[in-house]
Amino acid sequence: MEDATRRTQHKPRRWGTVIKRKDDDGNIIAYVARYVNPLDKSKKIGKQFKPEYEAQAYAWLDEEHYLVILHEKGIQQWVPPSERGKKQGNDSLMTFEEWTRTYFKKYKEKHGRMRGRTMRRTKLAVGRLMPYFRTMTLNEITEEEVSKWRRTAKKRYLPRMVTRRRRSCSNV
Repeated sequence: MEDATRRTQHKPRRWGTVIKRKDDDGNIIAYVARYVNPLDKSKKIGKQFKPEYEAQAYAWLDEEHYLVILHEKGIQQWVPPSERGKKQGNDSLMTFEEWTRTYFKKYKEKHGRMRGRTMRRTKLAVGRLMPYFRTMTLNEITEEEVSKWRRTAKKRYLPRMVTRRRRSCSNV
């Protein structure tokens, strides 16, 4: 009966493994999730999780499996987990213009069309941002770049806004 409790209670996986690491007393001290490197089959990629994070080990393995599938289908280049933080993921290669189009496409699918004021204000905001950020990739848009844009935007857009307000006040 005791042997049955020591066995892994998860079904065998088709892709990757999660291994229990035990100390000399038989207590679980960590879970190690691993899989074969898709670029070099002689190497394995792994990540260690604390005993209370068993579910995260399986979730991580599932996410990695998805990335490997994308690589095998030629959709996205696989990057080892240790190098992903440096590249900031695939979205960082997307330009601001591409991201904007994708955002509004997903918004439309989820909420339907934008109505009245929301549409006008959004078009106004995007119209002001697009000339400056259009060709920048998302990882190039830093706090410093936004500050530069704000300085130029104040010079370009603020005088018109002030003039409009004066006109509307003078009509009263």
